[in-house]
Amino acid sequence: MSGLAITVIGVLYAVFLIQSVLYTFLLTETLATFVGISVLGGVLWRRANRWGALASLLSALTTNFALYRLKGQRLDYWDANVFLAALLAGIAALVIVSLLTSPEPAEAIGSFFGRLETSSDDEATRPLLLVHLLHVGRAARQRGLRAFRADLGGFAVGWLMVLVLVAATAMLLAM
Repeated sequence: MSGLAITVIGVLYAVFLIQSVLYTFLLTETLATFVGISVLGGVLWRRANRWGALASLLSALTTNFALYRLKGQRLDYWDANVFLAALLAGIAALVIVSLLTSPEPAEAIGSFFGRLETSSDDEATRPLLLVHLLHVGRAARQRGLRAFRADLGGFAVGWLMVLVLVAATAMLLAM
């Protein structure tokens, strides 16, 4: 039943409220970014908690839609300045509320990060860069960035692919 309700709401939104497909796409990406504050904050910062995550989402959404209302814009409009203000409000809320409320239970945090830091590859014993981003030196154990060689290599290959795709797109558009 909930699937039907979501479908009906989506169709009604598409038929009656969409003025620009681009703005609707950007709104979807913006909302995903606001959720990402909580997800990435929870992975990178052990002190982040559920209340900080909730406050982050609520403050980012409230800031985003309130600023559009104050500017007299549609709520699905997109403006980089509004996005930045809402993003900063969400990050600030995550940090402040997480610090003002009690942390998650130590056993839950230990279990979560234990699974996150454990490689699924039986032979791999190297630390993962993303998981240790806030304390790289401690995780590298005197090996420096060599400890994260595979992660950094993958990151470089990813950026190389992005550059190739952007260059190819620019060349195709110039034809």
